Amino acid sequence: MGIAIISENSTYIFKLPESCSIYTVEAIAIPKIVELILNQGNFHRNNIILSNFISTLQSLNNTTNTTDIAKLIQQKINQSTS
Repeated sequence: MGIAIISENSTYIFKLPESCSIYTVEAIAIPKIVELILNQGNFHRNNIILSNFISTLQSLNNTTNTTDIAKLIQQKINQSTS
């Protein structure tokens, strides 16, 4: 099981444990993308992250009972805007 992130000039592949659920794999992709943007110094450019991971996107809106992955996504996004 793994994630592939394809950007304009590169492709990144991350292997994940087979025990990961589909939700976990989908959710981990988002902070990985933000981390890549930050590491490449592209945080000052306009970046668009497109996702059809509805359960992950809905978990970001749930402020009363957030998952660890949702918290990680929010942390990475906040890191990119500070």
